[in-house]
Amino acid sequence: MISEDAFDSCNWSVRLAAEGEKRLEYNQKQKWKRSTVSYSGVAEDWALLGDVSQDPEVLLLERERREEEKALVNTLLQKLTEHQRFIVIECIVRGRQHKDVARQLGTSRQAVTDALKKAITRMKKEYSKL
Repeated sequence: MISEDAFDSCNWSVRLAAEGEKRLEYNQKQKWKRSTVSYSGVAEDWALLGDVSQDPEVLLLERERREEEKALVNTLLQKLTEHQRFIVIECIVRGRQHKDVARQLGTSRQAVTDALKKAITRMKKEYSKL
């Protein structure tokens, strides 16, 4: 067993890998003993950890799918002009009303609506290219 002090001057990723190996080994031993496996740290889906009806593999796949969707949306947003991107984020992501965004931009509600329609059309076109 390696002393914890040996990692003080190491790169964080080396330390993480070593400590992760230690945790995996401990969890495997606990599993063999048919004991409860400890889980330390903060999980994004903390509420689901106690729910044994949720399959961990399904949860991981769902999380990966959401991350892929976020990456795709970010890629599509980068294809828009800065003005269009602002309007999409404010109206769709943040759920603000067109009139409020128009007031902030110093333009008409119709101009915001038109820009949003063009942005969505452009995103659809870019998506079809992928």
